Amino acid sequence: LGINPEWISKIENLNAALNDFKNGKNNDFSKVTQAKSDLENSIKDVIINQKITDKVDNLNQAVSETRLTGDFSKVEQALAELKSLSLDQKNESFNVGKNSDLQFVRDSVRGTLVGNGLSKTEATKLSKNFSDIRKELSEKLFGKSNSDGLKNNEEPIYAQVNKKKSGQAATPEEPIYAQVAKKVSAKIDQLNEATSAKIDQLNEATSAINRKIDRINKIASAGKGVGGFSGAGRSASPEPIYATIDFDDANQAGFPLRRSAAVNDLSKVGLSREQELTRRIGDLNQAVSEAKT
Repeated sequence: LGINPEWISKIENLNAALNDFKNGKNNDFSKVTQAKSDLENSIKDVIINQKITDKVDNLNQAVSETRLTGDFSKVEQALAELKSLSLDQKNESFNVGKNSDLQFVRDSVRGTLVGNGLSKTEATKLSKNFSDIRKELSEKLFGKSNSDGLKNNEEPIYAQVNKKKSGQAATPEEPIYAQVAKKVSAKIDQLNEATSAKIDQLNEATSAINRKIDRINKIASAGKGVGGFSGAGRSASPEPIYATIDFDDANQAGFPLRRSAAVNDLSKVGLSREQELTRRIGDLNQAVSEAKT
């Protein structure tokens, strides 16, 4: 603990009282007893202060871990140790009259709990149920409203004090829900980019198919699709034979083949247009072969 300057003064008083009693200057031994008691109380005060400081540090550390893990077991243990320390000091008989030790314990516990988000009124009750303390800490740590009137994004008092000690600026910590929202937004952006890339690929494939359709329609219109037999297979009607292929109620137009529209929604992508085009070209070739014979 080191040497406290106050102890030196108490020791000197004790030595003086012993010398006075030994030399007969003072026959009342109660002054020696009082000086000895003052020294013991001074030492006990420092020990108690150190114990409370350690317990308070434990509570602050437990709250910090709870903020990350959501596990309140260490907070419960730290509060139990503080309450136990308070009860121990309450049962002590030294320092009677001043009662500073017990009051110091109470003040430290109250200040710590308020700094961690509890209301001032409730924090003064050292017998407060842990379930209530846990509820208040949950509201404070995880962004809900709290009865102490602090804003959701306000930094806990103990954190501000710690930062001031280390020379850091006390700045509000970003709420957990904001951190989650950022991660969700980033994931949505990734999905949108992947979807956009897929749609671009489909549109590129559709453009290639449309170019093929344009070439076939151009060749068919010029009569070159039958290898030079442009008049083969014609009936009394001037309509070429390829124009009658797949002529039914569902496909009144026959040829020319229809161009494909660009894709802007993946849910609308159905049968491969390349497969449909291949089938129609096969039908056209078969019709031309029949016309030649």
